[in-house]
Amino acid sequence: MRIAKLISALVGVTMVIGSLGIAAAGTFMVAATDDVDGFISLGPVRVQTDSAAVLGDDIDVFLDEPVRGGVVLGFDDIKARLAVDSRNDKDLFVGIGPSDEVNRYLAGTSYSVVEVFNDDVVLDSFAGSLATGRPADQDFWVTSTLEDTLTWNLESGNWSVVLMNEDGSTGIDSAVTVAGKVPFLRPIGAALIVMGLIGLGVGVLLTYFGIRSDREVGVTVNPQPPLEPIPAA
Repeated sequence: MRIAKLISALVGVTMVIGSLGIAAAGTFMVAATDDVDGFISLGPVRVQTDSAAVLGDDIDVFLDEPVRGGVVLGFDDIKARLAVDSRNDKDLFVGIGPSDEVNRYLAGTSYSVVEVFNDDVVLDSFAGSLATGRPADQDFWVTSTLEDTLTWNLESGNWSVVLMNEDGSTGIDSAVTVAGKVPFLRPIGAALIVMGLIGLGVGVLLTYFGIRSDREVGVTVNPQPPLEPIPAA
C-alpha cells in the first residue's frame, strides 16, 4: 500500500511540474500574438539611411500546394505584414518583388541592405549615382503599397523587400514593424493552457492521495450495561 501511495505522489508531482510547463508554453503562445488574427510582431525599430532604398534580406519560400477543403491549413493563409511610419515627412513606398528583378532595378543606385533587424538596425550601404525613379512605376512587384501597411500572402519563390521614398529620392527615415501571421498559433496556445490546467488538477489530486495519512482520528464509544434497579429495603 505504501509503495502505491509513493508512486501516486511521484506521478502527481511530475504531472504538476509538466502541466505548469505546458500551461506556460500555451500562455506564451497566446501572449505572443498581438491581435486575434495571430500576428507576431517585431518592432517598431528606426531605419535611417542616406540611400535611395533599403533592401531586406532575401526571402526564400518553398511551399507545397495548399490543401483545400480539408482540415489542413493552406500555406497561402500564412501572411507577412510590414508597417512603416515616415519620420521625415516623406511619403514611403513598400514593395516585394523577385530578387533578381529587384537587384537589376537597384543596380547602379545607392541602397542599404539590412544586416541585423532587432532592437537596433544594422545597414550595409552601397554607393551609386543612378536615379531609380518612382518605384511604383515598376511592374515586377508582386505586391506593393504607398500606404503605411503592406500585407503579403506567402508565395513560393525568391523575394526581396524594398523600402523607398515614394518619389525615389534619397534619404529614408522610418519606423518599421515586421509581423508574421501564424493563424493556428493562438488556438494551439489556448488548447495547451486547457491541457495544462487539466493535468495540473489531476497531478494535485494524485499528489494529495499519495501523501495523505492513512490514519483517521475517531472516538470510540463503549456501550455501558444497563443500570439494574436498586432493590427496595
